[in-house]
Amino acid sequence: MSAPKLAQHSLKWNFQDSIQTRLPELSQINTYKQLYAIAFDWLTVIATIAVCETYFSWPLYCVTLFVIASRQHALLVIMHEAAHFRIAKNRTLNDLIGNYFSAFPILAATEWYRDHHNKHHKFLNTDKDPDWNRKITLEEWQFPQPRNQLAKTILRQFLLGGYEWITLMINMSGLFPLGRLTNMRRLLTLAHKVSYYAIIISAIYSFGMGPLFLTYWLAPLLIVFPALQRIRSISEHFGLQHTHKLNDSRNILANWLELGLFAPHNINYHLVHHMYPSVPQHNLKKLQSELLSFSDYQEHAHQNDSYILASPNSVLNDIIIKTTNQNKFSNTIGGKNERT
Repeated sequence: MSAPKLAQHSLKWNFQDSIQTRLPELSQINTYKQLYAIAFDWLTVIATIAVCETYFSWPLYCVTLFVIASRQHALLVIMHEAAHFRIAKNRTLNDLIGNYFSAFPILAATEWYRDHHNKHHKFLNTDKDPDWNRKITLEEWQFPQPRNQLAKTILRQFLLGGYEWITLMINMSGLFPLGRLTNMRRLLTLAHKVSYYAIIISAIYSFGMGPLFLTYWLAPLLIVFPALQRIRSISEHFGLQHTHKLNDSRNILANWLELGLFAPHNINYHLVHHMYPSVPQHNLKKLQSELLSFSDYQEHAHQNDSYILASPNSVLNDIIIKTTNQNKFSNTIGGKNERT
């Protein structure tokens, strides 16, 4: 059992006032930068497919699966930006971009995700947090855990993660049971989504692109993407002490390869994001640099230097049991995580 959670309102960090004055500038929406990020992701997918088709080999195809899955993961982060209304000042345009260029291609929807994600931010790591509440009773989400158990969990994601992702997206839609279809906003999103898929399926059929679609989009989405997403999800809020705001999440200052796979578009600054969710992804690194100039942030912020490397300060080191006598972080506080 870990120490009781400190009362959030009783902690006054010395950076708060200074950063608050910087927030209006750092929170400015820049649609062009977000569109650039989206374009980068899609052009990477197209270029990767072209290279694999031209020089096909099975080793190259395996690499291709991971590259495309990493960009599908990046699109998930763009949807997350749209859920925070960080893509465009016009909220209708924000959701259209978020849906048609990021959410719908990975079977999600911005508006449905937003309803879920707002509760995650408001009730972070408590029983009212839908992410936490969905995971915390499951053995696979108890950390730290033995290395072989974690390996089995990740392997399971490769085998069954696609089914779990589809199920999660259906549950997150809020459309079931069918009685909930009285919600007009969700109905409108559903209409957009059905129309989108109808157009995509018709185009795939008309141009005979079914094999390409299955090989280069559905295969990475249903096999590799869930495993990448699981690793990032673990890293964001698990294997932590949860005693105050600066260790309720973590930043991971990893190498470029890990960032590309597990943390596209600066989502590795997840602690910074939870502290200041109004700041768009392209300003998170700048905000992190400013926060590092304050001693209490440097001392108390939970920061790692890797996701999966066996370094002393990696996320892997936080979530793996190394000895039976190791003092462990607990996911819950006194058996039930409640904020004071």
